[in-house]
Amino acid sequence: MNNDALVSAFGMDAVAAVHGYRVQVISEAQRRGLRLVSEALSDVVQLSAEVYVIVDPIDIRLIFLPSSGRPDLTGWTLGWAPAEQCLRPVDDRGGVVPFR
Repeated sequence: MNNDALVSAFGMDAVAAVHGYRVQVISEAQRRGLRLVSEALSDVVQLSAEVYVIVDPIDIRLIFLPSSGRPDLTGWTLGWAPAEQCLRPVDDRGGVVPFR
């Protein structure tokens, strides 16, 4: 999926829809006793000395914060997997891990 094409085609409606989904996921996590935070909406993020990822306005990246509900999830990042149309874990290079 080309996010630039989506933003060009749908403009701010696409950005608003993704923002709304992001807020719903964070709210549902809170309801379940989990804490999620959303990364910057559009930025270049350095993952390691050599690895950078570009986070765009309609990419969803959510990070688990420490919580008593599931302390084992602390630090995990979820990202949007377009092929599966759901959130999936993100690997250490910034790529979304697909279903196997």
